[in-house]
Amino acid sequence: MKGVYFVSYAVMATIGLIIIGLAQIRNKKNDGSPINFMVLKAVAAIAVVMWIGSAASVAAYQLSNAEETWGGGPGTTNLIFIIASVVGALFVAFFAWQMIKISRELDLNRRELKDLAEHDALTKSWNRRILHDNLKAEVERAEKSGQPLSLLMIDVDNFTKLNKEHGYKVGDGILREIVSRINSSSALSNTIYRYEDDDIAFMMPGANADTAKNEAERLAKVLSGQPYDFGSHGTVSISVSVGVSTLSGSVNSADMMIENTTRAVMDVKINK
Repeated sequence: MKGVYFVSYAVMATIGLIIIGLAQIRNKKNDGSPINFMVLKAVAAIAVVMWIGSAASVAAYQLSNAEETWGGGPGTTNLIFIIASVVGALFVAFFAWQMIKISRELDLNRRELKDLAEHDALTKSWNRRILHDNLKAEVERAEKSGQPLSLLMIDVDNFTKLNKEHGYKVGDGILREIVSRINSSSALSNTIYRYEDDDIAFMMPGANADTAKNEAERLAKVLSGQPYDFGSHGTVSISVSVGVSTLSGSVNSADMMIENTTRAVMDVKINK
């Protein structure tokens, strides 16, 4: 009977779909390889067609032999055959749907892990590793184009004392608010990085030393001029020190710019 051939092809296509699907899921988990949905859809479509074909061929055979009843004998076998074929088609559709669902979940998990690896969990700004990577790329770009490049480092004065007096939740809130104020007051919000503890770096491509110095003074006023409101914890006033470093012949690498900017912050604190 033709239904037997359809079923055998359907079973082979279904097994192939499972093997290919599981292999692609494994590769995606291990190295992030994208799932080839074109291949999976093609194999799934073949399997579904085969399962439906087996059911259709058995149904056609049943109709052409109307004298056989559904209550027993060959009729009952044919009914089981049809039901099994429908179940097979539904299984293939369900498996394909699960593959899509798993793939989306893996993509989401990978994006979340990437975000955690690149961003500071507290302030949601870029982290120290990305600062080094991006600053190195900006230094190379600036050297090729001849455009200036400056880096600002913002440090909260007496941050350790502030945490002891008001608690770490207030200290964390201040760091988040600092990043928020910079985002609100600057067009270069995508170049903010939490370098360490209370140090927030701010990269300024295209800014020379004078422009960066003016921006540092402006940011110091923006970040220190208005108290930070923490509701039941009350308001807290802070001051910040901002150090500036500009790419030059003597400061010509990402590491040197960061080192020079950190030193400049300490000079600002000493001179206050």
